[in-house]
This record gives sequence, structure tokens and C-alpha cells, in this order.
Amino acid sequence: MSLSTAGRRCAFNARGWPDDVPGGDLAMSHLIEAAHQRVAYAGGPFSIRQVADCRDGAVQALRRVGRDPADLPTTESAALNIRQSTRDELRLMRRLPRPPSAAEAAG
Repeated sequence: MSLSTAGRRCAFNARGWPDDVPGGDLAMSHLIEAAHQRVAYAGGPFSIRQVADCRDGAVQALRRVGRDPADLPTTESAALNIRQSTRDELRLMRRLPRPPSAAEAAG
């Protein structure tokens, strides 16, 4: 899983954990604490448990601070790799009427 904030990339490697819900929560919590109001999510394929768990963790973090997870712009990548997730993340941001200030990507 990777985390992009304002053009900078930080890595949160959660792959060694029993599930990636804590990693997704950690990444989204970081973005929330950095005062990002609009965050996008790119990852996939969601049929892979670790990717789905990362998104579940992100949703968990949003709910904890009272944000509606339905407002999380999400795109599903066809392949499990960071290059594809990053391309999908950028494509998602470009098509939104109000681009997010940050994105979380799992892949």
C-alpha cells in the first residue's frame, strides 16, 4: 500500500500483517490528521482480500471522524501493482469536478 500526499509519496507496508485493515486505517488517518478534506482511493482488484481490507480500513478511519464513506471517490485497478494503481489514481483525480488534495492507493 502506498500513500500520496500533495505530490509526495510515503510508504506504509502492511503486507506482513494478518490483514490490511489496520494499514488502510493508518494511511487514511494520516491524511485526515494532515487536514485533507477530499481524499480519493485507488486500488485493486478488490477481489484480492488484502486490497479490499485496505479500503475497509480507510472507510473505518473516515467513519471514526464522522465522514461519509460514500463521499470517498474510488477506482478499482485491474492489476495488483503500484504503477497501475498510480495511473488509476491520477485518472480518477482528473475526472472529478473537485479534485482531491490526496489519495490512498493499495496495489
